[in-house]
Amino acid sequence: MTTQLDFERDTRANQDRLGAVLSPASFWWPERIVRSAWLEHAPFAFWLTEAVRPAVLVELGTGDGFSYTTWCQAVERLGLATRCCAVVHRASEGPYVRESAEDDYRALSAYNDEHYASFSTLIQSTFDEAREHFSDGTIDLLHIDGVGDYEGAGRVFEGWLPKLSPAGVVLLHGCNVRDQGSGVWRLWEEVSVRYPSFCFLHGRGLGIVAVGPAVPDALRALLHAPAADAATIRDAYARLGRCVAIRQSHDDLATVSGEREQTIQELQHVMSSKDREQENTARKLANVMGELAEAKGELEQAKQRLKEVGADNAACRTRIAALSDDIERESATLRAVTEQLHRANHDVHALRTSTSWRITAPVRALVTSVPVSRGAVSRARNLSTIVRNSVRTDGWGVTLRKIAAAPKRHGLRKLLGAAAGGRAALSPTFRLPSASPALETLVPRVLIIAETSIPQCLKYRVTQKQQMIKDLGVDCTVVSWADIQACRDLLPSHSIAFFYRVPGFPEPLEIIAEAKAQGLVTFWEVDDLIFDAEKYILNSNLTDLSLDVKKGVLSGVPLYRAAMLACDYAIASTTGLAEAMLDAGVKQAFVVENALDGETMRIASRINERRRASDGIVRIGYGSGTKTHDADFRVAAAAIKRVLRARPDVRLTVIGELNLPADYAEVRTQVERLPLSDYPTYLKRLAECDISIAPLEDSIFNDAKSNIKYLEASVIRLPSVCSPSAAFRTAIRDGETGYLAEDPDAWERALLALIDDASLRGRIAARAYDHVTTHYAPHTVAVEQVAPILEPYRRAQLRPRVLGVNVYFEPRSFGGATVVAEEVARRLNQRGDIEYFMFTTLPTTDVSSYRLVRYAAEAAGVFAMGLPHENDPSMGFENPHSVKAFAEAVHALRPDVVHLHSIQGIGAQIAEVCRTERIPFVVTLHDAWWICGRQFMVTGKNQYCGQTKIDVNVCARCVDDASLNTYRQFRLREILLSAALLIAPSEFFRRLYVANGFDAEKIVVNKNGILPPSARVDRPPTRGRPLRFGYVGGETPIKGAHLIKKAFRSLPQKNYELHVVDNALNLGLSTIHTSEWQVPGTLKIVPAYTRDTIDDFFNGLDVLLFPTQWKESFGLSVREALIRDVWVITTDAGGVIEDIVPGENGEIIPLDDDGTALASAIGRLLDQPARLDGYRNPHAGQVRLFDQQADELAAMLAGVMSSAAADRSDQPLLAAS
Repeated sequence: MTTQLDFERDTRANQDRLGAVLSPASFWWPERIVRSAWLEHAPFAFWLTEAVRPAVLVELGTGDGFSYTTWCQAVERLGLATRCCAVVHRASEGPYVRESAEDDYRALSAYNDEHYASFSTLIQSTFDEAREHFSDGTIDLLHIDGVGDYEGAGRVFEGWLPKLSPAGVVLLHGCNVRDQGSGVWRLWEEVSVRYPSFCFLHGRGLGIVAVGPAVPDALRALLHAPAADAATIRDAYARLGRCVAIRQSHDDLATVSGEREQTIQELQHVMSSKDREQENTARKLANVMGELAEAKGELEQAKQRLKEVGADNAACRTRIAALSDDIERESATLRAVTEQLHRANHDVHALRTSTSWRITAPVRALVTSVPVSRGAVSRARNLSTIVRNSVRTDGWGVTLRKIAAAPKRHGLRKLLGAAAGGRAALSPTFRLPSASPALETLVPRVLIIAETSIPQCLKYRVTQKQQMIKDLGVDCTVVSWADIQACRDLLPSHSIAFFYRVPGFPEPLEIIAEAKAQGLVTFWEVDDLIFDAEKYILNSNLTDLSLDVKKGVLSGVPLYRAAMLACDYAIASTTGLAEAMLDAGVKQAFVVENALDGETMRIASRINERRRASDGIVRIGYGSGTKTHDADFRVAAAAIKRVLRARPDVRLTVIGELNLPADYAEVRTQVERLPLSDYPTYLKRLAECDISIAPLEDSIFNDAKSNIKYLEASVIRLPSVCSPSAAFRTAIRDGETGYLAEDPDAWERALLALIDDASLRGRIAARAYDHVTTHYAPHTVAVEQVAPILEPYRRAQLRPRVLGVNVYFEPRSFGGATVVAEEVARRLNQRGDIEYFMFTTLPTTDVSSYRLVRYAAEAAGVFAMGLPHENDPSMGFENPHSVKAFAEAVHALRPDVVHLHSIQGIGAQIAEVCRTERIPFVVTLHDAWWICGRQFMVTGKNQYCGQTKIDVNVCARCVDDASLNTYRQFRLREILLSAALLIAPSEFFRRLYVANGFDAEKIVVNKNGILPPSARVDRPPTRGRPLRFGYVGGETPIKGAHLIKKAFRSLPQKNYELHVVDNALNLGLSTIHTSEWQVPGTLKIVPAYTRDTIDDFFNGLDVLLFPTQWKESFGLSVREALIRDVWVITTDAGGVIEDIVPGENGEIIPLDDDGTALASAIGRLLDQPARLDGYRNPHAGQVRLFDQQADELAAMLAGVMSSAAADRSDQPLLAAS
């Protein structure tokens, strides 16, 4: 009889079997669903992309494109740096091509261009020709589809096999189809026995083979699944795939049903109309015959009238058809935009009308200083939370000292509050040194702090510039200036800051000052004269604005000027604007013109492919945008009106808001108005015109305007007539690529010439198109204008860079691993051939949660992240919140290798950043954290578990959550296997990790070093003085404190001193209590030693006691004692004993000693203390020093970097890219 327990056990077993081959990605929904034989494999495709994470993905035989867009969707959603390529059959490959192939290709190409053009390429060629696009050993994932017979399928498979990487995976679609002419199944039977493989039977069959020696780790569970598990996996993905197919069938049925319903309605309407027509015809027939003669005369007159208005009617019908879709689409958009604008205008108004804010500051200060009982209660509760978190992180001692100091620094009111962003109001624990200047330390990395609420400005001055900078090989980040906290968070990881259109409110000015203090170079950028009131007021468009709006515009001028002058340099969009910046006091101004970005080029390309048919009307297009252009239009208004009156077949098309002069009522029938729209629609509407105009009033203000209207018109092949402002004079060759009209007569001549000569319009437009696509392409502007700005800050990286990661680092030096990390970092930097940096953590009293600060420690430059206490135990090993901060540090430094030390709390997920950035990482195995859920292989009873090869079933008895521990072991093992090198501090720990299945060839020993003594001392003879024992492990059973107490209490001798280190004494606290350490001899509680006091501490000892209860990786204090001629008594504790020779420099007792063996060893020394008179450790020369460790580690890291460089050169991306 099956019990509930049996059912639950079976359920968990199924979940365990599927857990390795199912992930959240398996449940993603395809964004593009078309009728396809591949529909049922989409869930598996999502999972496989996540599992393999290919650098290059190729699909052969792309047909309807469903499978290919599924791969691309997965790549984009996972944020991979994958290059995707689809090889589409050409017509010459007859057997492989379907009748709808061309239609499918056009649809796929359009979809690909719109969604995936940045990383996806379509190649229309034969399979053999396409093979030449790829280097051998570069493709990680190859999908073969659309091959028919056995010979053809085999030829394709074997021909492409050399292109696969060592981790290459091949998919064969159709391996379960045995119809006549299909031979993929025969090929599958052959290859599935040659390579690790798996086959799905649904959806015509999909076979997966791993053809390279380096099978991706995540794929092993699938390829080696037992038969029962394989059936479960097939059933799971078949069910998921069926859901996709059912959805597509449902969509088809809905479409067919809708079409049929529409057809029925149309037929019913026609039948009803016919019935009514027959009745009317019968009644009217007699009358018609009598009126026929009269109708003939009227018909002739009607023909004449129709001839006159025919052109206009045709034009109207065309325009109505063209605009109907736009109106319907934009009606919904406008509602959403209106709401957004309402909120944005409210925020901007509140922000920029700052006078009242300053005036009411004293009032607000008074109000906020008055105590409110309810708020006080709330803050008291908040204080309780802050104190609890501080105790968890730093202990009661540090917390109490912070509480005592907080009222002195901040006052009681500040103590009861908490700072924004999750940062406690308690005083910072550490005083951090300043960071070295960003320009001297970090790679060139640009932070654009920008006004992002104006779409056109965002497009041309922010997003476009970000892409240009990235194309120059420099990383670039964009953030809104209104998000002050985000701006501050990003400063530590950047070296160059652009402030685009940022006003000089107090907080932005603070950001500029902070950027300069951190050593960033700062640029202020704008594209109009908003920083110069005297010149800005000359813009006569302001006269058309209301008084309130005009005041609002002008009130911002001093703010922008203040921000501009606070920066080092300035960037303008035109030469005229740059000159105005210099006049305002900027010491140097650069010019970066607007360029034609990829989006504009793609939109223009689609528009140019589908030019409108001529309807006999010539349209003059004017993109006004907003009502502030009324004065500009008046420059050409009279000339345009004369042209309209002289040419009835000409129309003025106004796109946007414009108040026309009153006398335009005479030509109102020749004026067409179109509303504001999104950018693609705007270009589409402009392209329906024949001539573009850009009138500008002659003023210093307009000399600062850009040439964007000329660029947009030219790229959609329209000729332009423009006013001769500075930007247009620079861009347009008058009479060749456009016309410059300086007065009404010139405007009239230019417009009539273009209106009356269609071929002239074509020639001017063609030359303008060639001109702007050559000189205003993003790459050209980037190289000629942006690169010179960045070039002074590009510095050759003369030394390789290493980024270490350790949960603690100076000034928070805690634990042996931290000591090693600090000392090794210090020495690697002193060598002069390596730059070593550290990523570490600080308490949230010093840094807000998961945000970064940068400072220069004595040992290395440091990025420190605020790490809060997390209640979720999984955060200890897989903390997703750390990834962003770590990625920022990686992008800022661009290390050649990452070196992981102790990363508990930070989490191993940061290794995914290394994988994404293709940076090798190495791991120093300071303890058993990677393989033991309790870190030290100690049970809940503080006893060594005794395992060599970790068994999670054994571990389940001592961990808090067995299922979480199982996942933890799997996840950390997966990450550790992907490391370039594993570094053990001792041979014992190397053997431990080899025993747990890690490649012996990838684990090397880099024995920990220690600080050497300044000099060897002669201890006084033991006669007449007590023997001095020392213990440094603290009040913890893991280090054997209880055994020491027991041993001394069991001995009769009293002629000794026991020096017990209390690590808290240096903080003014105490954790070792004499009442708990009562022994017959003399007890001395001493503070922990430092780099400066280590010699004094060990020179005052004769014997070090080290009865640790677990097999440690090294034992730092043991080596520190041995090299200073201190006798050591230790348990048989793994790496601890490797430098001990029993009877010559110490004694080893059993690890499972209950105190008896320890007491015996101590007793023998107390009975014969003279044994230690004049003692010198004969093996002191074998103890490794930090200098030696650092030199050996440097060689190891150099080898990793060399191998990584060779791998990168051997595995190029697509040749076409």
